[in-house]
Amino acid sequence: MNEKIINVFNLTQSFLKDVYSKKTCRWLFSLKYNVLSSNLVTTLRSCRIPYLKKHETIKGENPPVGLILCTGKNPEHIELMHLDQSSIKVAEYFTVLSPEDLLTKKLRCAVAIARQRTDAREE
Repeated sequence: MNEKIINVFNLTQSFLKDVYSKKTCRWLFSLKYNVLSSNLVTTLRSCRIPYLKKHETIKGENPPVGLILCTGKNPEHIELMHLDQSSIKVAEYFTVLSPEDLLTKKLRCAVAIARQRTDAREE
C-alpha cells in the first residue's frame, strides 16, 4: 500500500470545495486498486449509503457522501451513472509520485483556495 499515493490536491479542488461546508456529514470511503466499476457504484447507491443515512446519521447532519478512490475514471461513465448529480464522488489516485515542481504548484494553489474560503467566511 505504500506505493499507492493519493493525490489530495485534486480531491480538494475538484469536489470538496463547497460540499457540506457548514454542516457535518458521514463519509463512506472506498479504495479500489483498479478503474471505477458500476458494481461498486450500485452497491454504494443501493446498500451502503442508505444504511448510513438510516442508521448512522444524526439529526441535523447532511446526507452521507460516498467517495470512491480508484486508479482510473472515465468522465463519460460518471455522466451516464449520474454521479455528478449524486452524493457519490469519484477521484483518481496515482501509483507514482508527480514531479516535485508540479506538487509544489498544486499545493500552493490548494493553499490559495483555502485562504480565499477562509477570508470569504470571515467577511
